[in-house]
Amino acid sequence: MSDPSGKSSETLEQKYQSIIKNLATEFPNYDVVLNKADDSKLMATDKINGNFSETEPKLFTIYVTHKQGNVNIHYIDVNGKEANGHFTPNDGTEISGTQQNITKKNYGDKYKNKLWDYAKDNYVLAEAAPDAATSGVISKPTEDVYVYLKHKAVEVTPKTTDVPKGKDGKPVVDPSTLTVTVTRDVYYKANSKDGKDLQGKTTQTAKFTGKVWVDAVTGKKVADHETITDKDGHQVEAAKGDEGDSVAIKWTPVAPAKDDQVTVNNGNISLDKIDTPKTIGEGKEAWHLASQKDNGEQALDSDWQAALKNGTITGKDGQFKVKDGYLIYKQKGSYNIYYRDVTDLVAKGQITDFKSTDGNDLGHGVTDINGIVGETPDRTANLWKNYADEGYVLVENPAGDQLGKQKLTKDVQDQYVYLMRIANKQTETKQAERTIHYVGVEKDNDDVTQGQVLQDPTTQKVILTGTYYTDHDGKRVNVKTVTINGQPYNVVVEPTTNNPAKETWTINGEHSGITEDNGKYEFAKVDSPDTIGEGKEQWQHKASLDQDTGIIVVDPSSADWQDKLPDGYVVYMQQPSGQPTQPTQPTQVTQPTQVTQPTQVTQPTQVTQPTQVTQPTQVTQPTQVTQPTQVTQPTQATQPTQVTQPTQVTQPTQVTQPTQVTQTTGDQPKVVNQGQASGSPVMANKQKSTQLPQTGNENSHGALALGIMGLLSAFELGKISRKRRD
Repeated sequence: MSDPSGKSSETLEQKYQSIIKNLATEFPNYDVVLNKADDSKLMATDKINGNFSETEPKLFTIYVTHKQGNVNIHYIDVNGKEANGHFTPNDGTEISGTQQNITKKNYGDKYKNKLWDYAKDNYVLAEAAPDAATSGVISKPTEDVYVYLKHKAVEVTPKTTDVPKGKDGKPVVDPSTLTVTVTRDVYYKANSKDGKDLQGKTTQTAKFTGKVWVDAVTGKKVADHETITDKDGHQVEAAKGDEGDSVAIKWTPVAPAKDDQVTVNNGNISLDKIDTPKTIGEGKEAWHLASQKDNGEQALDSDWQAALKNGTITGKDGQFKVKDGYLIYKQKGSYNIYYRDVTDLVAKGQITDFKSTDGNDLGHGVTDINGIVGETPDRTANLWKNYADEGYVLVENPAGDQLGKQKLTKDVQDQYVYLMRIANKQTETKQAERTIHYVGVEKDNDDVTQGQVLQDPTTQKVILTGTYYTDHDGKRVNVKTVTINGQPYNVVVEPTTNNPAKETWTINGEHSGITEDNGKYEFAKVDSPDTIGEGKEQWQHKASLDQDTGIIVVDPSSADWQDKLPDGYVVYMQQPSGQPTQPTQPTQVTQPTQVTQPTQVTQPTQVTQPTQVTQPTQVTQPTQVTQPTQVTQPTQATQPTQVTQPTQVTQPTQVTQPTQVTQTTGDQPKVVNQGQASGSPVMANKQKSTQLPQTGNENSHGALALGIMGLLSAFELGKISRKRRD
């Protein structure tokens, strides 16, 4: 770049340091340094106030060198820690021997990195790895990137084959110890528990399986685990909580086999009560259940160890027993009373002549009404009298007045009471409405919701009443009306996939614009009136701009029911007025290439001739050019000051730039000449300045050189010599 020849109070050092500061701002990835040429006679302290010879060497050199930076990737163990938003390096400790380093890269260079294979060492991501850990652009001297990891947790069960090992090299847990069996034998005895066996014993079997979580990094049992997402989006388990031998194994009941007579409910297991058969043998030789001992339901909960501690079970090595149970039988006259739910049969039309096996037992029976044959024990006080409170009504009682007090015989028969469930009628109300607005807009793309209100909004509204039935527990059911003893009842019909619980809907009140079709309700489309207002103030309906005014179908049985539907907008526009039938044609005025021809503008001899500038052959009458009201962009076409100002033509800042600019990549600088003062570069630069901007890719050296030229032009360091101005 050339030394300035104009007059200024600034020194060369001040001026060039200002240039360097701006270059450094524009090119942050480079170090910019100014060096004076060896053969230059200028000094940094010289003021820009003299006239210099045309032949005097006056070159300075600017060295531009890439900055360099490093990236360090750290792996931090944050196992058992909770992040407050995101983890920080202080939340854990760095895993030894895992740091990765990317060094001696130029600013702006892209880099890629393959993460340490943490999964191989049984680590999992505690949170997503930052992008900078795998790729990025060098932008600072040193950048530290942190990847946060937790310990992988392994669940050990009886089926686990690859159990993490402890420091002694042995598996932390032996899977074979994670299965436990608890049994109970129930015997069927005559007269007493020491009597003869009337049939083979029943063995009930409950099984437990244990599981425990193990930290795969430390090889210790852990009390808990947490589920986190790895880099591939998979769910993985991480160790959490206390660890060590004190961590207890968690036991879970195993779903029983059909004949185990064991029940699992809500994670707890229990041995079922054994109270059958009621009779062993037939006829006069029949034995009837008289008493029971230790055969009731035996809860073992979810952990057999509690039962072992309280003495409920005994044993060792995974094999445990509950105290034996006994059913005692005697020969006597006895019977039982059972309450049977025959709802399904009643729904099918049967209301009498039920068999003892019909329906389901309701569990409120009176059992072992016994005594000496011929006696009539009275057990009416034990009858289930409040079945109506649980939603049942009597269908049939074959025993009549003898229910609970019949005379005993050796062959006395059990008594049965047949009940049915009835449903309760329920109602509910739903409503849906839509508000229609009538608005005016000026343009097609206006927000109709902000349009001018032309008339009061209207409302489409429907109010519905739904009728359905529920059983005693509140579950929705279907019904069938039956008449028993002259009284009509709505008997429960259990819903199925093919016959789900139904609800019927009826419309209440005014529902203009609403029609019903097979249980669904249709809001009519609103597309009127066609006009609003009269004369010049008339607004015409523009249907293409209507919003949310079409047909809407609502289903009261749908989970998506909405009380308030989206507002609809019927949109209107006024007929435009005062528009010219033929728009002006600005194409001959607004084309820059037709007004600012370089050969007519950049020639100094042509600039001083206003007749050639203000009367272009390619532009129509000057009166049309200088009338802003007839030109769409007057600032681009009719600014004569931009054409006839000599100061814009004779800018020396684009011509006399002899300073050299050195661009470097790495440590190898390259020197680029910017040229000396001459007539032709002035014309070339002026010509470029009047052309439309071009787009495209430029290499980094060209961009740097152009940037330097532009900055120097801004500082007006170049001046046309006195001889050229004269």
